[in-house]
Amino acid sequence: MLNFLTRIFGSRNDRVLKSLARDMRAANAFEPALQALGDEQLRAKTDEFRTRLAAGETVDRLLPEAFAVVREAAQGAYPVGSLPSMLTEIESGYLLDGVDESPGSGA
Repeated sequence: MLNFLTRIFGSRNDRVLKSLARDMRAANAFEPALQALGDEQLRAKTDEFRTRLAAGETVDRLLPEAFAVVREAAQGAYPVGSLPSMLTEIESGYLLDGVDESPGSGA
């Protein structure tokens, strides 16, 4: 029975990966617009995010854009050789943000 349900709905891991892939696509959609911004404009995004949060926008709604801003700023700030490992760390933090650490969650 469990196998049957897993085939229909996918495993929990499949569902989490699908959700994360959707979030990464959303973050990647911001890349062209952010590449056109200068350093000061990227810095100003922090204040914009704070304003949007104060106005009631949720962190989940802001997270893909915020991730894209951090990634874009990092690409301009770090030497090219260190960039892949640094981007992996940022992506890991983004992924860990969605981990449920409540008791009994299995995390």
